[in-house]
Amino acid sequence: MHFFETYDFFNFNLFNINFSAIFDKNFVHENWIKYAPTTPHSHETWELYFVKSGMVLMDCRHEKIAVGAGQSVVIPPETDHFIVSTEDDASFGSIRFCFSILENDKIGVSINELLEKSALIPIGCEKEIIAEFDHLRHLYSDYSEQQDKKLWLYPKVTAQAMVFFASILETISKTEAPVSNSGFNTKKDISPMIIEFFMLYASDDSITINNLAENLNYSVSQTNRILNQKFGKSFRTLMRETRIKKAKYYLTRTDFSIQKISDILGFKEPKNFNKSFKETVGITPTVYRKNNTTRIL
Repeated sequence: MHFFETYDFFNFNLFNINFSAIFDKNFVHENWIKYAPTTPHSHETWELYFVKSGMVLMDCRHEKIAVGAGQSVVIPPETDHFIVSTEDDASFGSIRFCFSILENDKIGVSINELLEKSALIPIGCEKEIIAEFDHLRHLYSDYSEQQDKKLWLYPKVTAQAMVFFASILETISKTEAPVSNSGFNTKKDISPMIIEFFMLYASDDSITINNLAENLNYSVSQTNRILNQKFGKSFRTLMRETRIKKAKYYLTRTDFSIQKISDILGFKEPKNFNKSFKETVGITPTVYRKNNTTRIL
């Protein structure tokens, strides 16, 4: 009973396959991070995460996946995952879905194979898909809030969900060699790649600018120049600031002890964590946690 009170189901036919899009009522919120699960969990259905802005760091099957602005990632059924941390301006949403494949349905089988092949790999999407995502969220917001118009809004949400999923599936099918987290092989826009690197490795003191340069296929001097041009900061400063961002996330989104957060972030002792946090933020981690009013346990 609780499940059906929390979720809405929108059924549509796509490529002669019966799809069900399952919306959490928190999908309407731009700042969805306040409602995203921060502990490992899995579903019996597929789940699509779509990041509109910022960067989201996820843990899937005990591996870190960074999903940047304009990217989507598909989580297979029965896959443990959770949100590790996000950038402050991150805006994203999650839609669970399932579909039924009829016997000898070659299209359905190929879609299932396509999803399995691309699972857990961030896929870049065009601006039009971001607009479709926004429109879908706004329509569902109206559907959730206007009880007297639900009957008329249901087909609109359903139609937009079908358009969005068709665009996502088409994008996935055209992506021949998606970029994985193990390396960055494109230089079209390297800012998200750099942010991804810092989110993945900020807790590792052994990581140096040489590692970043190697991942970007640039020299160390070129990498230094890029960091100054795009962020106006040094490698070490960005490492420290990213680590503090992750600390803020754990302080406000979990009930982890200071000791545990210190360990997760790679500090040798909690006193080192306290010192670094206070130097950057101006107050201790304990005070920051007490002063934060959006903490959700």
